[in-house]
Amino acid sequence: MILMSRLFEKKQPDRDASLFIIYCEGSRREPKYFQYFEGISTRVRLEIINTDSQGNNSPAGLFEQARVDIEGDSHENPSKYELGSEDQVWFVIDTDMWDTHIVTLRKECMQRVNWNIAQSNPCFEV
Repeated sequence: MILMSRLFEKKQPDRDASLFIIYCEGSRREPKYFQYFEGISTRVRLEIINTDSQGNNSPAGLFEQARVDIEGDSHENPSKYELGSEDQVWFVIDTDMWDTHIVTLRKECMQRVNWNIAQSNPCFEV
């Protein structure tokens, strides 16, 4: 039996694709990592939000940016995204740097549907 390799074909996302909005603390490594997954499945749409080094990339700063992007804060600044029941918001946080601030972010996320945190394992240095 001859096996042929199938080439990856990038397709437009389905109209009903789930949206994952990922707010990254870092401005280079994390967004680059998640960009790999863009376009792999037509059933998932990724929106990767990175912070530049001048912005507030603390957990509170990322949460505030997400809140404004998703909920809006005025008529002049309406929401950028309209989330459906299958859509999710994720915060990617470094545990070593923001240890105690993550608890506050966790409490805020618990008050919203499908808002989650992905945090790194702590680094053990000698």
